[in-house]
Amino acid sequence: MNVFIFRCSEAPRPGLSACNCFDCKESCSAQALSPPVIPDIPEPFHIFKRDGPTVVATLAFIFSQQSFPVSDCTSSPTGVNLGSLEEIEPLRSKKVDRRRMSQKVLSKPSRFQRLGRWLERHLETQFMSWGLFVSQKPITIMILSLFVCSAFSFGLFLNFDVTTNPVDLWVSPGSEARKDMEDYNKYFGKPRVKNISWGPVFQQEFLLAALDLQLQVENLTATVDNSTIHLTDICLSPLKPLNTACAIQSIFGFFQNKAERFQNKNDYLLHFKSCSLAPKDSKCFAPFGGPLDSAAVVLGGFNNSFDSAQALVITIPVTNYNDADLTLKARIWESKFLQFIQNYSHPLMKIAFKAERSIQDEIERGSHSDLLTVAISYMLMFCYITVSLGEYHECKTLLVESKFTLGFFGVLIVLVSVISSLGLFSFLGVPATLIIVEVVPFLVLAVGVDNIFILVQAFQREETQPGQNLEQKIGYVVGKVAPSMLLSSISMSSCFFIGTLTEMPAVRLFALYAGVALLMNFFLQMTCFLGLFILDSRRQEGHRLDVCCCIRISKKDSAVKSSLKEGLMYKTIKNVYSPFLMKNSVRYFVMVVFVAWLCSSAAVLDKIEVGFDQKLSVPEDSYMLSSELGRMAMVKNRTFIALQPISWLDNYFEYLQAETCCYEFRSNKTHCPSYVASQNRGLCRSCQVKDPSSLSEAEFIRMLQFFPC
Repeated sequence: MNVFIFRCSEAPRPGLSACNCFDCKESCSAQALSPPVIPDIPEPFHIFKRDGPTVVATLAFIFSQQSFPVSDCTSSPTGVNLGSLEEIEPLRSKKVDRRRMSQKVLSKPSRFQRLGRWLERHLETQFMSWGLFVSQKPITIMILSLFVCSAFSFGLFLNFDVTTNPVDLWVSPGSEARKDMEDYNKYFGKPRVKNISWGPVFQQEFLLAALDLQLQVENLTATVDNSTIHLTDICLSPLKPLNTACAIQSIFGFFQNKAERFQNKNDYLLHFKSCSLAPKDSKCFAPFGGPLDSAAVVLGGFNNSFDSAQALVITIPVTNYNDADLTLKARIWESKFLQFIQNYSHPLMKIAFKAERSIQDEIERGSHSDLLTVAISYMLMFCYITVSLGEYHECKTLLVESKFTLGFFGVLIVLVSVISSLGLFSFLGVPATLIIVEVVPFLVLAVGVDNIFILVQAFQREETQPGQNLEQKIGYVVGKVAPSMLLSSISMSSCFFIGTLTEMPAVRLFALYAGVALLMNFFLQMTCFLGLFILDSRRQEGHRLDVCCCIRISKKDSAVKSSLKEGLMYKTIKNVYSPFLMKNSVRYFVMVVFVAWLCSSAAVLDKIEVGFDQKLSVPEDSYMLSSELGRMAMVKNRTFIALQPISWLDNYFEYLQAETCCYEFRSNKTHCPSYVASQNRGLCRSCQVKDPSSLSEAEFIRMLQFFPC
């Protein structure tokens, strides 16, 4: 009998196409068959067989040390001798170089200098007026400022949303990879998997124990709204409804998940060997009715042969959606799975596992554990402010001079500024991140505490002038220190707002929230805290106790010398640290240490790895670390594509050209399963396309939804 056999690179008849490159090497172009060019690892930079950056940094350090004595010798002869330590005040001598002073007086200030002086005087005048105004109506100003913050904070109850998805945190919406992923998810669905790894393998007792665990996982159920969720309700079942089994990728699929297939060691080893060479043999089909992708997918830790595998890998694909509401059942079942597998133990196996929700869960868990750290830091800062703000002269006036109430509300105002920032952006629909909740309170606390000390201690060290009342003194102090507080707050906020230009969502959101929180902090300190400070100053001037402000002590007991009182820290810096730092030997030593640190840091600058280490995004005790480290231990330093990628477009065209694959209902042109078409021939019709390349965009997308990818 003469039968003509077509080559796989030839079309069997007109109107049909040959096999694609993945199924037939003869259909591949010469370029596709040529081996890929593997780039060489770049050679490291060396100088005299030594690390190049280290050599350059060392030479720079040596040169800088030689330049220090030269700069001392070539300094201007008109310099002023600082004199003895008694003449230091504390950083400059009382002696004056009159020649330099005359040059500065006679020189005409530049336009920018005149502008700077005008701005400084203008700000001082405005803030002095503001300080006087607040001192006259402190309670009204406090109520209005708290009303504004309450309005902002109300957004937390309306639209507060925290982003924990790693993709939304670290990948720019405009990046090509993000766009490709979103297009794939839109048309093919999001992949959702659960992985379990064991090792070593092929021991009979171990395989039976691992199979038992897999079957327990498959039988797990979860409950939501009085309904039971099974794995078969959420998993990927390609042959559903004819076959509801999940497309689980595991070595047990070669044996149809039957424990009796492992009774004879020689038999199951030979069967695995056969299936690893020909996974599409019908006797190797998994319970879901199809073949496993490859033995390489279900094994790990092998070199050139599957026989040397050190781990089993089980992958459970779950149907996923772009809409979070549609994945609710999957997320609930995954929670049950994680709870079960974390409590499971077996003497024969070491288990590393993860689910789709694992990273988000661990990031959220780490953030919840950080709440205690934030609370402790605020308590410690409150204690520090309470002790440091007060002026303590005598034990009997201790409760009058303490600043317990002022320190407490000062820290509370810092926290309110963070909450106001969160609420404002919640109103605007801008999601927050857990990084913001963790880091921004620390940042604003540091800046807010600085401003509190600047304002309070400037008032304490300012001597009351004759005829000057409390309100005038506060207005004068506010006029002196508030401009610097304003400019520093604007400078820091501007730096953060510049950070919003980055494309990384987590960094951009952090910069946005931090910048607004700093501005809110300054606003509250110039309104609410300033009003509190005025009330506290009146309390102290009226000789009333802190906290228990209704109790007053006699003026005789609360008499305080009018001379300026300097705190212990101020005296230490002025009389000890500053003179010591100004010694030539100490200055030289400080510069040597600084340059050494700078050069050593520059030497290792090129060794910083660019990218985000996923191990740093989860707590140190996370089960995700064992899963990630186990996966990394199974691969080499350099990885390559092990298998030829499948072109879904070629398979899609073959699907459209086949006579018995693509069907649609005659009534509404929706997808008709092939088994329905075979049973009801009049109900469905073939949607065969002889030339798929001629399809319009709308038809291409519509029929793509029929394709069982």
